[in-house]
Amino acid sequence: MNNEDYKKNVARLKELEAMVKDPELSLDKVDDILKETEKLVKECRNYLRGVEGKLQELADINE
Repeated sequence: MNNEDYKKNVARLKELEAMVKDPELSLDKVDDILKETEKLVKECRNYLRGVEGKLQELADINE
């Protein structure tokens, strides 16, 4: 994953949030949205952990 993928995932998560707020949404659809949300959050979390690791490496080098 790169920064662009991360931005796309965050945008999609915002779309999914708006969908879940729709009171007319069926429970079946909510289940699908939750599954997609879990996948996107996991990908974003892994990306951010990787970025955090790189930042820590840079901080360690500069000490």
